[in-house]
Amino acid sequence: MPGKTIGKELNHGFAGSFARMPDMIIDTHPLNDPDGTNPAFFGDPLIFATDGSVSRADATLTADNFAGVAGKEIKSQLNYLDQNEGGKYTNMEAVSVMKRGPISVLVANGTPVLGGPVYVRIALNPSIPTSYIGSFDAVADVDTSGTADVDLNVLLPNCVWITGKDTNGIAELLIRTRNI
Repeated sequence: MPGKTIGKELNHGFAGSFARMPDMIIDTHPLNDPDGTNPAFFGDPLIFATDGSVSRADATLTADNFAGVAGKEIKSQLNYLDQNEGGKYTNMEAVSVMKRGPISVLVANGTPVLGGPVYVRIALNPSIPTSYIGSFDAVADVDTSGTADVDLNVLLPNCVWITGKDTNGIAELLIRTRNI
């Protein structure tokens, strides 16, 4: 019988997939992306705006304005085939925001360990080509080349890793408490 068999380790799913369902809080907020250049992909970290909308994390992310993670939702039959990889929310669409609980995310830098710190990148580091602004990291990254050290990613104190990365770079992140 040809095909794949289950090995010693199962994958953790796709970015934005909800994991371990019982203890989670998910709210819906509109995506604020008026010029259409910063859609929120499934599994992306999100930040709050003052009007209650959310946007994809960027250089303005802080531990205090972290809203949660964009959850994966099947939005319609028109884009059903594009739900696992590349699925996204665009301007003013209702985003499912995971505010507390476990969710699968793509880890761009570092190797997550159980209970380890979670970071989100706010500035690029040319020596880490897999990272991008708004990516999740499992290690701190500081630029020490100038006169003062500059953090290139932000620690999310209310989040920890609950698995390592699978072969696709996906790990489970636990949001312990919500910011709002």
